[in-house]
Amino acid sequence: VSIHEREMTNESSQRLTNHLIRPIEDLFAGVGSIVFVPHGDLHFIPFQALRTGTGGYLLERFNISSSPSSAVLHYCAARRPPEGNRVLAMALGSIEIGSFPGLPGTESELEKIRQVYPEADWVSGAASSETFLKSKASECNFLHIATHGAFNKLQPLYSYLLMTPGEHDDGQLTVHEIFELQLRCKLVTLSACETGLGDIGEADELIGMSRAF
Repeated sequence: VSIHEREMTNESSQRLTNHLIRPIEDLFAGVGSIVFVPHGDLHFIPFQALRTGTGGYLLERFNISSSPSSAVLHYCAARRPPEGNRVLAMALGSIEIGSFPGLPGTESELEKIRQVYPEADWVSGAASSETFLKSKASECNFLHIATHGAFNKLQPLYSYLLMTPGEHDDGQLTVHEIFELQLRCKLVTLSACETGLGDIGEADELIGMSRAF
């Protein structure tokens, strides 16, 4: 990143801070966690990277999270995931699928996870299939998926995470199918492109992979 690009990024971050954070910053006194429920295009703002009035980033002072809607926030707050630290980690690895190239760096992610959770269930390459995920997803407390993501702007419900196909699955885990997973996770990590994108519906709800999970 060039110095000019860094300066433009800092300037943009500061302008967003002035518009979005400064008017409400007095409300943050004594607060440890902040949940943003964005409206419209604000769904695509990285609130963690905005600055505080005293400098530094919001993420350095608060636990920052966001919700696609107040209804989802209420639903998630009312749920309590089961105890446990069972990890399921999947990586595309070096294999190519269709026009998508391999992602050898994703296997490094698995190695890092295994250092923290030696008992983690993990698969990579050809074994990282949609069928495997569907059979194991309900059993884990933490789910990590490192692969390609494809956002479908015209039909966001058909956006998908790429996995290896099998006899009963095409290897494209769509938003439709994510809604059908019986998940009980504390945390789902999507290490893939375009997973933070979505289409804003009539009720100002973000429709996409993050919303589905």
